Amino acid sequence: MTQRVHYIAGASGVGTSTNARELHQEWSSEPDARPVCVIATDVVRAQLRAVVERDAHPDLWGESFNLPASDGDTVRDGVSIDAFLRQCAPIMRAVEAGVEYALTEGWDVIVEGVHLVPDLVELAAGDALDVTFELIVVPDADEHVARFRSRDVASNGGRSASHYEANLDRVRAIQDELVERWQALESGA
Repeated sequence: MTQRVHYIAGASGVGTSTNARELHQEWSSEPDARPVCVIATDVVRAQLRAVVERDAHPDLWGESFNLPASDGDTVRDGVSIDAFLRQCAPIMRAVEAGVEYALTEGWDVIVEGVHLVPDLVELAAGDALDVTFELIVVPDADEHVARFRSRDVASNGGRSASHYEANLDRVRAIQDELVERWQALESGA
């Protein structure tokens, strides 16, 4: 049976974690299912914060949409795209190591999170490996707010909707960046 790696990317609040949980249940319930490893990029970021000094990699602290810009950074709707990419770089290295380890153990892998920048994810599939990439987009801002509120309720207030609503334009700027990178990758540009 071919091993599988499925990447689920998207900005904060679009449903990457929910989709990963649903896919995990689906894969785990298949006949002769192999173990499934789920890697969440936010968890990887938290782990890196525990072992990397803040001064060594300040972009690990903060959310994808609220990192401070450095001189020369590309800024989109108030979001430093370059700071976001600097945050993604060590997270992706750790994710790649986790995926490689899980595959050597014979597991299927689901990776989810905002740090999965389409043109930075290696999609090397082969005869014994099926690799897929999914980008979740919420086109409607009101629907995005509704998802933040649903997540707030599901987390018993642990992930405050008001914080994300106050930063909605910035969150959606990250979404726009991911979409543009996906479209460029798809078109071969």
